Amino acid sequence: MGFRPGLKGSLEEILEAGKNQLHHQPPVNTSDAPVQFYDKKISQDVTVRVYTPKEKPNDPVPLGVFGHGGGFCGGDLNSDDKTARYMAEHVPCIVVSIDYRLGPKFKFPTMLDDFETGFNWAYDNAEKLGGDQSKVFAWGCSAGGTLSCGLAKRLAEKGQHKKLIGIMNLAGGTMHPGNVPDHLRDQYKAVEENAVDVPIIDRHVMDTFNRAINANPHDTDYTPALSKNLKDFPKTYSVACGLDPLRDDAIIMDSELKKAGVPTKIDIYPGLPHIFWVFDGLPSTKIFYENILEGANFILS
Repeated sequence: MGFRPGLKGSLEEILEAGKNQLHHQPPVNTSDAPVQFYDKKISQDVTVRVYTPKEKPNDPVPLGVFGHGGGFCGGDLNSDDKTARYMAEHVPCIVVSIDYRLGPKFKFPTMLDDFETGFNWAYDNAEKLGGDQSKVFAWGCSAGGTLSCGLAKRLAEKGQHKKLIGIMNLAGGTMHPGNVPDHLRDQYKAVEENAVDVPIIDRHVMDTFNRAINANPHDTDYTPALSKNLKDFPKTYSVACGLDPLRDDAIIMDSELKKAGVPTKIDIYPGLPHIFWVFDGLPSTKIFYENILEGANFILS
């Protein structure tokens, strides 16, 4: 199966093309659907979508706080609905998806602030939601993966790391090309290897998003692989895509966490672009979904 060309142009053109390529209809609740959902405004700035499996056990189930993709400038609660729904049904677990504010209107770390607000609400209300407060994890696709790692970093700094049983970073960035320590330079090659002529996102798209949100290369909220508190991160599952300029972000994060003594698991997909699983007809998409279920079982075990 061939891929569409990568996103091009200005930020506005990239976001419009992304909408056209990756458009998702809003989900509809039906009585026979295996997962039910509702939206709830939890603060002036943050709305969440709560997914509950219809066949949920009587006992509390794990609760996953989810961040959608979109380069911090696009996406919404519908963007990764299929992935959120899959996890809710098959883990099974409660999924709380966070509708965080976006760039370029808002700058980083507003997105992480909103994600943390959503996490705190979900954690505090875990029992009411049917979730197990001792099994709360953070996860996300692309930008949402970055937010999950950033949340773990913040909780580690505050001495609250035990609130998270694990994180799942599905192709999210954990580094910034403007701040690569010498000891990691030989490992950080994907930004050049996949700079041009790759599907979905290339170096231009990555840099455009970074500029739009004023991403600070030295802010470890945005570059959690460089955190001084990695030893206090929870179990971590990562996904890296071979034709992705962010490929080595996930690989380096996995390696640095291992060095810090954190249990990790990673799946690498050679020859596939950023968030390839949005293409339903791709054979590797089925494998991806099977693997993230194993990843969830890993962090929850």
